[in-house]
Amino acid sequence: MLSGDVLQDTGEMIRTWALRLYRSAGYVLAAAMLAVPHDAWADAPKQPEHITWAVLDLPPVYILADEPSVENLGEGVSDRILRMVIQAMPDYEHQIVRMNLPRALLEMRNGAPLCMMNVQRSPERDAVSYSTPLLMAPSLSIVLRDDVLRSHPGWRDGVSLHDLIRDRALHGIYLAGRSFGPALDAIIQSQDNVGLKPNSGATGANLLKMIAIGRADYSLDYPAMLAYLSRGSDLSRHLVSLPITESPPFVEGHVLCTRNAWGQAAVRRIDGVLHDLAGTKDYREALYRWLPADELRRDRKALDRFFDQRASKLYCSPDCP
Repeated sequence: MLSGDVLQDTGEMIRTWALRLYRSAGYVLAAAMLAVPHDAWADAPKQPEHITWAVLDLPPVYILADEPSVENLGEGVSDRILRMVIQAMPDYEHQIVRMNLPRALLEMRNGAPLCMMNVQRSPERDAVSYSTPLLMAPSLSIVLRDDVLRSHPGWRDGVSLHDLIRDRALHGIYLAGRSFGPALDAIIQSQDNVGLKPNSGATGANLLKMIAIGRADYSLDYPAMLAYLSRGSDLSRHLVSLPITESPPFVEGHVLCTRNAWGQAAVRRIDGVLHDLAGTKDYREALYRWLPADELRRDRKALDRFFDQRASKLYCSPDCP
């Protein structure tokens, strides 16, 4: 049996040997690293950045496949522009995920690497996202059944949203989480609103079908949505769209990305891509092909001016709004 002194001496020898081996290994590793040419480290492939694109079931803004992906983006306004943006950003990995607006905003609030396209800015959204302008489109209208209009013939040239939401006899619905711009949002969120309520279970097209079959009386939407519905359903023949007297003639859609360092860099990159794309025919036709012909004739010059400005300047200079 070994004495305590011998065991102690043996332990010290083992620790000394182990320390020398560790240092020796470290020197060998350092020498190996120094032996690698600097250009080899500089040329090492970088991992691509990742963007998750939140897409909404809201034709013709998006026309989604059952399982939307980069490969099967549809022919909606945002599908077509998103396809162009993805092609212009090959150094990013792009993922498409169907989600509603409340979930997308929650993901942004939690810091996810998320972007979404063709949505309006609002104070709530600005708090969780950076943005850059995407397009401008004719403003919202009130969509209702023709029998409701027959009961209110004075609305044919325009209806006040503020008056409409105070009418307890009419039941209005809109997609939960959707913003309609500061002026209309303020009216909808006012204490006077007793008739227009959010619906979290419907999609854009289904919501208008609910109105057509009498489950609700009216909603807010774009004439392009009604034009899309008329292509595939006879229900639209019972629906009409009316101007909203408090609404501006046009609304802007933006690209939003999570409000953190990643999102600032992503929006800055997307801003440059949109600057290059906005002057092209394909970019503008993504919107124009879905507008009713009379609206496009009426608004073409104003819309072209917006796209010309989008093509003439960067909006993230240097920071994004």
